[in-house]
Amino acid sequence: MVYLDMIFSRKISRIKKIQLKNYDEEEFLEEEFSFLLTCLTQENSDGVYTAALLALIESSNKALDFLLEHYLTLQDHAQMLGIPMLACTDYVACYIFLLNRLKESQSNDEIALIVLALSSTHYYVVPLLVEELISDNQEYLKRLKIVFRQMGFKQVFPYLMMRPEVPFESFFRDVFGDSAIDKIKQKT
Repeated sequence: MVYLDMIFSRKISRIKKIQLKNYDEEEFLEEEFSFLLTCLTQENSDGVYTAALLALIESSNKALDFLLEHYLTLQDHAQMLGIPMLACTDYVACYIFLLNRLKESQSNDEIALIVLALSSTHYYVVPLLVEELISDNQEYLKRLKIVFRQMGFKQVFPYLMMRPEVPFESFFRDVFGDSAIDKIKQKT
């Protein structure tokens, strides 16, 4: 056990050295990307996963693109740790990726975590979510309803008020109720 702790400690130390480049706005070298990916694709401690994810997520959009491109190769636990971290970025590609995972995932745990992450992010995802309502995938629409419900009417209201008509009115009536949507229609 002590031996494993030393290995994890060395990995975290190396990750932290790589991560320092973020403060100087330096790009990672290919070998650094490769090392970080190895940390996420092999079995490691939560500390190693978290450190490697943070190094990539706090870096450039290029690093985020790299992470998104390789996401499905990550250890399952690293993927789960990465979901809320991706929802803390200001990079729209991360949210599009999370919406695609919400649509495609078969894991109830992953779906629940994505719903929580999307419904509580600081990023203004409402327009992206509304755009996703153009779908015939009933299961995906159910998942989007859960996201909207968890976001709450108060967070969605400003977007719906900006529109000349309530988009997907029947969908939002089902999510928030008739009285909430009627309030919007009376104010427009």
